[in-house]
Amino acid sequence: MSNYSYKKVNFENYDAIIGFMQVHSNHWKFLYLNRTLQKAFVVDPQGNDEEKDSALAAKRFRQYFKMRQIVHNKTDWVDVKWTTGVLTHNIQKDGYSCGIYVMQMAKETVEAFPMIPSEIIIPSNKHLLSELRKEMAVTILESSGSESHLEKGNLHLSSQAEVNQGLITAEGHLEDLLATPQRQVPDGDLSVGTPCHPEYLQLQVDNGPPPLAD
Repeated sequence: MSNYSYKKVNFENYDAIIGFMQVHSNHWKFLYLNRTLQKAFVVDPQGNDEEKDSALAAKRFRQYFKMRQIVHNKTDWVDVKWTTGVLTHNIQKDGYSCGIYVMQMAKETVEAFPMIPSEIIIPSNKHLLSELRKEMAVTILESSGSESHLEKGNLHLSSQAEVNQGLITAEGHLEDLLATPQRQVPDGDLSVGTPCHPEYLQLQVDNGPPPLAD
């Protein structure tokens, strides 16, 4: 954990932390720390073991900030009594849209801050998810200074297959933006071995908080 101690960061300047956790390279979970409420949330679009995972995350972050105090004499957030948080949301129904779900969860959580959203409802309809994916792609391009690529006619989705795979074209491919796993499964098919099957996914935070770039 000391490799990601952020010794130059004063966490007292922040009220919350949000992030995304990739599990087994093919599934995303949403991570949220709310300093005001002293709660840690690990939110799985599939709704699996969220309370258990959030409790483990709370424990690991208590250890993490204690480590910063011992190693770097940093006391910010060291006294926060992180406890388990629960975020109410609808369940992902397909086996490949977890990326869209966690990004929308983050968006609605930020918009509701400092409160917790009463409930997050994300459309499960394929067409509505495709539209949401395109909206997110446009927002990302606009925020990255790519407004010139968003002129009428320049942004398009090449085919329905590329909509499903999240391959965005804007004067050249931005491949894997909001991407989904290459292996897709029909709605309702969550047999063992498919990307989002509960038995295929296990939260791995035994080595502390997820690594982030320093």
